[in-house]
Amino acid sequence: MKTTLIFLFLTLLVRIGFIFFQGSSIEQYLIEDELMYWKNSLAFLETGELNKDILYERMPSIFLYYKALLWLTSENLKFLLCIQAFIDTISCFMIYRIASLIVPRYKFVIFGFSALSPLMIILSSQVLSETIFLFFFIFFIYFSIRVIAQKNNLFFLIMLAGFFLGVSTSFRSVTFPLIFLSLIPLTVIFISKKILKFNLFILLSVFLLSALLPISVRLVNNIKIHNSYSLTAQTGTHL
Repeated sequence: MKTTLIFLFLTLLVRIGFIFFQGSSIEQYLIEDELMYWKNSLAFLETGELNKDILYERMPSIFLYYKALLWLTSENLKFLLCIQAFIDTISCFMIYRIASLIVPRYKFVIFGFSALSPLMIILSSQVLSETIFLFFFIFFIYFSIRVIAQKNNLFFLIMLAGFFLGVSTSFRSVTFPLIFLSLIPLTVIFISKKILKFNLFILLSVFLLSALLPISVRLVNNIKIHNSYSLTAQTGTHL
């Protein structure tokens, strides 16, 4: 426990140190996507509305996330990034928990690699969707592994796995196909556990509904308004 707390502290310290190392005027370094997220989130906080053109290409949850952080930090970018650094620290801890389930012998080695990962450190200091997306996606992986490893509480665990996959998709639509593709390995896993057919159907249904729930409003609107099952499009219009 003591070693884990030390690793957690060092993980957070590295990330916060990197943020303050960038200087006092971080705003001047915002470019491209960072600047887009920052300006639109500020406008969202002030007016309560988002530019509809932006939502063609981006999922709305990322703007809700930054709107909440802007409100909590009184629009202070450095404090906002410190909160994001804390979120990324939790992600590293969950990677450690995943390693504890798969390769317990190397759990602290893996914790160390994630804590000192230059990519994770840099991304957590930027106004982008990667950090919060990874946070929820790691929870999906964690509960999915719990589903594989355990025989009890499967309904609860599969619900959490689906929900966290859905939430991560609400930030980045890249994982949308994974919601449906995951049904294949889950079916194989449950059959190997000798789950009854009725329970198998219920488990898969719970996973699917839990995963679709966080993106249901977006998906239904796209089907109704744009006649499209795509969540976003890089072209600026729905496919």
